Amino acid sequence: MERVILNRLREELKSLSVKEREEYAQELGIILAERPVARIETLAAEEEVSKEISIFEIKELLRKFGMPTNIKGYTFVADAINLCLTDPSSSAAWVKCIYIDVALKNDTTPSRAERAMRHAIEMVCNRARNDGLLYEIFEAEMDSEGGKVCNSRFVSGLVEYLKEKHSIQ
Repeated sequence: MERVILNRLREELKSLSVKEREEYAQELGIILAERPVARIETLAAEEEVSKEISIFEIKELLRKFGMPTNIKGYTFVADAINLCLTDPSSSAAWVKCIYIDVALKNDTTPSRAERAMRHAIEMVCNRARNDGLLYEIFEAEMDSEGGKVCNSRFVSGLVEYLKEKHSIQ
């Protein structure tokens, strides 16, 4: 059922202009999130966070961790972090919100977005050293799970790190 709906949406999006696509994706994200009241309440906080932490700073942090810039997961992880920073309530519903929003933004499916993000995060974890910032943020996961960090934990950990770095609640 969900696959049929996503295919219909994808076909409809192809027939729209770029501006109409952006408006449609934004409306769809709000509908899927099913929390318009919470979204309205957090608009002021979102603007404050988005001004302080740019997508360029997020991508710079990912490069410092050793994430290759030539893989799709790099962009997808950066988009997911940016989404969580600008809409804190979206980080609670990964499958319903983040993967769908990232997939819509990058013209792919949620399962492909999830897989690409997992691949990029695995590459970072495989390259990590025990004395670096990544190990400092994810020490427990890297010790207990054979050096692997799940997608949601990786993104939420970096969101918290960036918030602390910029002293944002």
